[in-house]
Amino acid sequence: EKAELSQEPLADLVGRVPRWLSNAFRPGLDLPAPTRYRFQVTSPVPVAEDILVNRDSYRVEPVEPSGSGQADVTFGCDTGNYILLIYGRLNVDRAVASGRLSVEGPKDLAANFTSWFEGF
Repeated sequence: EKAELSQEPLADLVGRVPRWLSNAFRPGLDLPAPTRYRFQVTSPVPVAEDILVNRDSYRVEPVEPSGSGQADVTFGCDTGNYILLIYGRLNVDRAVASGRLSVEGPKDLAANFTSWFEGF
C-alpha cells in the first residue's frame, strides 16, 4: 500500500466524495449499526465530517464545533489518504500500521467502513 496522490487534484476529488459514497454504499449488511464515522482530515484540503451509517442508509454531516454527536470511530489523516480510504484503496489495518491513518475507537468498527463503502 504505497499509493500516493498528487496534491493538484485533491480538492476536485474531495468534491466528488458524495457521489462516490452514494455509488459505493452497500445497504443491508449484518454489521453493527448505527455507526458514526468521523473524519478529521488535515492538509492540504481539510475535511471535518461524520458519516452516520444505518443498516439501509447513511448520511453525511459536518462536524459541529461543539462536538455534538459522539463518534464511534474517528479517522485522522491527510487529504490524500482520506481519498484513498473513501475510494476503497486503503486497507485500514495496514494504513494504521504504516502511520498513514490514525484510528480512535474499536478497530473492528473501523475496518467495517470499507465493507459499508466498497471500492470498485
